[in-house]
Amino acid sequence: MENNYDFREVESPEKKEEVVEAKPKKSKINFKANKSKVHFNSKQVTIIIIACVVLALLIVGITVCAVKDTNPISYISSVVTNDKKHLVGKWQSQSAPGLSAYVFNEDGTYDSYISSFKFTGEYETSGDRLTLRNPENKEQVEYKYSVKGDVLTLELYKENNIKAEDSKESKFDRVDSLNQKTLTELLDSATKDAETEAE
Repeated sequence: MENNYDFREVESPEKKEEVVEAKPKKSKINFKANKSKVHFNSKQVTIIIIACVVLALLIVGITVCAVKDTNPISYISSVVTNDKKHLVGKWQSQSAPGLSAYVFNEDGTYDSYISSFKFTGEYETSGDRLTLRNPENKEQVEYKYSVKGDVLTLELYKENNIKAEDSKESKFDRVDSLNQKTLTELLDSATKDAETEAE
């Protein structure tokens, strides 16, 4: 450590001896700013650009989730896992086989089935949302959806732009062919099930 004291001789009035007194040295501090230039190599520039893009995407994603009233984590995972190509195919209801089914085509059209009755329309996906439109009567239904393996999960979100309350998830299995039943077949099946339970 540097010694910052100035030692001088001081005369005492009683004795003329050499006395050493320690006084702090005045040092001059240079307050001139060091103007050093920051240089980035190409790897650092690339990392900075990627970080900025990720931050921008994060901000946009949070904004979209706030506007659409969606959980950000489920929205991000659905963007990664949900894709129109995963939706294309035939889907039969797990809870009511023969009663409810969907067929989604690559051209953006779909067929929905209730029993043996068929309804046709157009669909589109955006993130974790599936919108079904009927061009004839202008009705529109929006679902939260996910495709995991061979299972499609639908939860009603909006019907004709009115938010649904207390909606339950419906699950559909991917099938090679639909096995829709007529209303008579469904009633007969329900009657047999009730008789079996009563026994």
